[in-house]
Amino acid sequence: MTHFLIYDTILTCYFQKTSTHLFVAYYPFGNYGDIMEKTNICPVGATLDLIGGKYKALILWHLAENKLRFSQLNKQIPSATAKMLTQQLREMEAQNLIHREVYPVVPPKVEYSLTELGRSLMPVLIAMRDWGSEYLQANNIKSTCFMMNKTPL
Repeated sequence: MTHFLIYDTILTCYFQKTSTHLFVAYYPFGNYGDIMEKTNICPVGATLDLIGGKYKALILWHLAENKLRFSQLNKQIPSATAKMLTQQLREMEAQNLIHREVYPVVPPKVEYSLTELGRSLMPVLIAMRDWGSEYLQANNIKSTCFMMNKTPL
């Protein structure tokens, strides 16, 4: 175990060597609040951390209209594997962007919906859609995006 001082933040570094790989893991030394006070946090970076996942923007867009079950989301985002969709949903639940409601029935029923924080991101997504549309038009590229036909909320 080694300690480093990077940008006024102390990190603890763990090294684990196997026969073919060297694994390095960095963990903050102290609690998360201490790090937030000591580092320069960018608002744009914070926003991208929330919506920057591979399918997060699409998930938010689809959940803006109504609650959806996992299978419904999977059908609406066919390029997402079940594993990737699950990972993105878990991250978004941990970030308080979506709410996961589990119903005590057999077979199990789970529905996903937006939280107030998730709903507050919709104007950002709409602005991104509009900017992207203008960019594509300026470059003579026709959009085939489902988002162009409707505005959520």
